[in-house]
Amino acid sequence: MASTYDIGDVTHIFATFTTTVDVDPGTVALVLELPDRTVTTYTYAGGTVTKDSVGHYSKDVALTVAGTHQYRWTSTGTGAGSAEGWFQVRPRKVA
Repeated sequence: MASTYDIGDVTHIFATFTTTVDVDPGTVALVLELPDRTVTTYTYAGGTVTKDSVGHYSKDVALTVAGTHQYRWTSTGTGAGSAEGWFQVRPRKVA
């Protein structure tokens, strides 16, 4: 089941890349699609994704739009792979 957040929250989206142990891939990217279909790509090389430790990467995202948010992590080289997920942001009930 996906997580549910409120507008104004900050969510921590993370990924772990492994072979038989945690590894740092050649590239790491996170694609985030907002409910209005706006797509933003964040990369480790571009400084918009954080390396927390070997093989562990994350991005903090401030939530400003209600609806279903979808994301996809991708990597190349050693530890190449991809994973997708989604979460909900509730509309505000109080202005």
